[in-house]
Amino acid sequence: MGTRPWIVDDELWVLIEPLLPPRPERSPGPRPVSDRLCLQGILFVLYNDMAWQLLPPELGFGSGQTCWRRLDRWQKAGVFDRLHRVLLAELNAAGELDWSRACVDCSRIRAKKGGTDTGPSPVDRRETGSKHHLICDGRGTPLQVITTAANVNDVNQTLALVDGVPPAAGRPDWPRRRPEALLGGKGYDSNAHRDELRRRRILPVISRALRSLSSRRSPRTSTAAPPTCWPTISAPAIPCTPRRGSTRPPPPTWPCCPSSERSASSPGSRRPGLSRQASGGLVPPRP
Repeated sequence: MGTRPWIVDDELWVLIEPLLPPRPERSPGPRPVSDRLCLQGILFVLYNDMAWQLLPPELGFGSGQTCWRRLDRWQKAGVFDRLHRVLLAELNAAGELDWSRACVDCSRIRAKKGGTDTGPSPVDRRETGSKHHLICDGRGTPLQVITTAANVNDVNQTLALVDGVPPAAGRPDWPRRRPEALLGGKGYDSNAHRDELRRRRILPVISRALRSLSSRRSPRTSTAAPPTCWPTISAPAIPCTPRRGSTRPPPPTWPCCPSSERSASSPGSRRPGLSRQASGGLVPPRP
C-alpha cells in the first residue's frame, strides 16, 4: 500500500476494472476523467475524511463533484458488493481469512441533514444519526456491514450480520461463510440469539449484561439466619469486665464461645488496676 493508500496499483485495478459499468454515451463537454483516477480521488477523500469540495484539483483526480457522481453511480450498480466478494475469494485462497472466530460491533455517526436509515440517537441527546453494524473475521477483515438508524438495538442485527456474510470462494471445497465462534459485547446479550447461533453451529462468546438492581435481593431484606455468635441479649458490641463496686450488668453470654475463650479474648483480661483510654495508652484508674 505504501505511504499513499489511495493509489490503485495495477494488480488491484485488474480486479476492479471488469466490475465497473460501461460509461454512458458521451455528452457535449470536456473529456471525462478516467475511472481509475476517479477511484483514487474517492479513496483520497474517504481516507483523509474531508469534504468533497475540498479535493485538491492539482492531484489530477478530477473535481469532488465528479468523484461523488461516479461513486453514486457505482454504488447503485452494485460494484462495491461484487468487489467485496472478489477480494474475499482472493484472501480465502491465500489463507488470510481466520474462520476460527468472528467479532460483531457497531459505531454511531451523526446525520445532521437526515435521510434514509437515520433516527434519534439515544446516547447523543436524540440527535439524528445512523449506526454501522460490522462483523469481521479473527484478523479484522470486514465480512458484512449493515447501516441502520441510530435508535436500533445492537442485538437485533446479530443474525442479520451472520446470515449476510457472503460465501468466500477460492478453495476446492464449498465456499465458506460461517465462523466457528462469534464474539460480542454486552450489547449483544440475548439467550434467544445464543440459541439461534448454536443452531447455525456457531459458538456464542458474548458477555453477560448486568441485570437491574430490582431483580436482586436487597441486603436489608435478606432472610438469611444471623450468625450463631451474636449475643442473646441486648448488650454493648464489645463486652468488658466491670470494675469493683460497679453496678454495670454482667457481660452477655455467647452461645458459640466457651467462657474461658471469651475471658481470654475480652478486654477485661487486661492487668487489673489499669484502663485503656482513647489515646491507646495504659493509665492507672482514678481514685
